[in-house]
Amino acid sequence: MDTEPSPDLARENQDLRRQLAALQEAEDRFRLFFDNAPIGKTITAPDGTLLRVNPAFCAMVGYTADELMAARFATLTHPGDVAISQDRAAQLLAGTIDTATFEKRYLTRTGGVVWTQVSVRLQRDAAGAPRYFITHVIDVTEARTQRLALREAEEAYRTFLDNTEDVVTIVDAAGAYRYVNQAAERALGRPMADLVGRSMFASLHPDDVARTRAAFARWDDERVRTAVLDNRVVGADGVVRDLSWTLLPRRGADGAVDSIWSIGRDVTARNLADAALRASEARFRRIAEHAPDMIYRVSLPDHRVEYVSPVVERILGYTPAEIYATPTLLSTCVHPDARAVRRALWDPSSVTARRTGHDLQIIAKDGTVKWIDERTVVVHDDAGAPVAIEGIVADITVRKRAMQELERSNRELEQFAYVASHDLQEPLRMVSSYTQLLARRYGDALDQDAHDFIGFAVDGATRMQRLIQDLLAYSRVTTRGRPLGDVDAGAALTGALANLQAAIDASAAVVTQEPLPHLPADAGQLTQLFQNLVANAIKFRRPGEAPRIHVGCRRVAGAWEVAVRDEGIGIDPRFFDRIFTIFRRLHTQ
Repeated sequence: MDTEPSPDLARENQDLRRQLAALQEAEDRFRLFFDNAPIGKTITAPDGTLLRVNPAFCAMVGYTADELMAARFATLTHPGDVAISQDRAAQLLAGTIDTATFEKRYLTRTGGVVWTQVSVRLQRDAAGAPRYFITHVIDVTEARTQRLALREAEEAYRTFLDNTEDVVTIVDAAGAYRYVNQAAERALGRPMADLVGRSMFASLHPDDVARTRAAFARWDDERVRTAVLDNRVVGADGVVRDLSWTLLPRRGADGAVDSIWSIGRDVTARNLADAALRASEARFRRIAEHAPDMIYRVSLPDHRVEYVSPVVERILGYTPAEIYATPTLLSTCVHPDARAVRRALWDPSSVTARRTGHDLQIIAKDGTVKWIDERTVVVHDDAGAPVAIEGIVADITVRKRAMQELERSNRELEQFAYVASHDLQEPLRMVSSYTQLLARRYGDALDQDAHDFIGFAVDGATRMQRLIQDLLAYSRVTTRGRPLGDVDAGAALTGALANLQAAIDASAAVVTQEPLPHLPADAGQLTQLFQNLVANAIKFRRPGEAPRIHVGCRRVAGAWEVAVRDEGIGIDPRFFDRIFTIFRRLHTQ
């Protein structure tokens, strides 16, 4: 029997061995690629059974290969992603798609979740029947976390930009808008859709265009990193707004500026307030520098002179420059006897009220002693701490001397009035005494008329004594003052009319009156005032006419106005300014 193989069979065996070797080599290459791939790889049967998994996938989910191949893909898939996985598998089986790529979550052994991006392809046999799914799995958990963080940051950034009051813009190197926030839309009066691509220079005030272009030209110098610029924009409504910008150039790979990011703050209100403040300060300075009194401000607690008006030279003899150079001059110029007063004026802890004032003496630069009236106010900061003393100083030397002279004159007047009244009252007392003595001694020999005449004489002497006493009291009022009391004005008028009864009877005067109120006054002076006014009305009457006099009153602005009216000859208007001049007669008759 022939045991040698036929040449054809030997050739087939050799081909088969070569095919097996090639298949083994392909299997080895596949295994090497599959097992050592850096991403997860799985082979899954159409029914969902895992046929093969690589180490990268095992490490991803925390299971061994044997554990995974004993499970089904649905048990490893997050419940929220089962539906999409089944849908993509169905499409692959149906042949509607060749590859499915989507994100899905796997459940790990520890109960965690791994976000992955999977790419699934269906492998078919020669007849087209489904054999298995080959799935490439990439762990995108960290990338997705970063992407979500970036998205949240972008949303927060956009929310911030849309809600900030600052104007934010991005323009290209030529100045065309790429982005504007809502504050910029409001300032420019246009939505972003209308502004993108539009030149920012078209929104500027014409007077600011050249200056802004010059600032943009500075970006050619790569050392310039930021810039600050103030300009004005004109909104669609024509309203001009002042903006203060911080500009940040963004450079490309070649170092050239490709965009400029800008943050602008609307400072219109601030600029208007600053302008108003400057105008107010200018007005204050003009007032202070032309005021007759010296105005100053010293800081606390160091007493540094922050301001002193030019009048200081007239009052103290020192120029403002000298005061600024030597601030202690404002203290050392105070007379030694008055320094305690000045310390109190400048010591906030000893000032019980916010404002206080005193008269004190100072010694001018030339040695002249002067009187000043100094009024101060303590200035506090928002926390209530004293930060400065502001003061006004008036030179009252002339007034002080006049007051001293007036006091001396008043003392002399009081002494004269006392002596004069004493000398006048003595003869009156004699007239009254002897008249009463005459009545007592010869009363039986006198008829009723004589008794009446004696009574008139005694009453007249008594009233005269009262007038002299009131004159003395008046002199004391003008020199020392006397407290006012509650006086019945009607009773004061009655007393005045009684004093004038003889003149009233002789002139046939008719005096009428309204009810008069109680007034804070001096009873004697009020009676004297009524008496003088009524007496003048009787004296200066029209020839051949009986005087008609009316005393009335009315309430005016919380006070009582009492008026004495008559129908006499009146007073020439040119004498109105001398009506109350003492011992002045305005009529010759």
